[in-house]
Amino acid sequence: MLYMLNQLGGSVGVAVVALILETSADPVAGLHGVSWFAVGVLLLLLVAATRLPGRVPPASDGPRGRTAQAEKVRGA
Repeated sequence: MLYMLNQLGGSVGVAVVALILETSADPVAGLHGVSWFAVGVLLLLLVAATRLPGRVPPASDGPRGRTAQAEKVRGA
């Protein structure tokens, strides 16, 4: 599934870049448009990355943490 999304994103990205280059009157202006598009997508992805969930720290029952929990299970 992830590979398919990677392929789809790459092909859509190439199509957008080609569209921006084709619709501009000047090739240099088209490259500027592509550059600004890339900056905008990068900023959007950076903002989205801050919204990803982080790792949950493991719970500890005291200064010994998991060792104390293992001793409770073994009955020591």
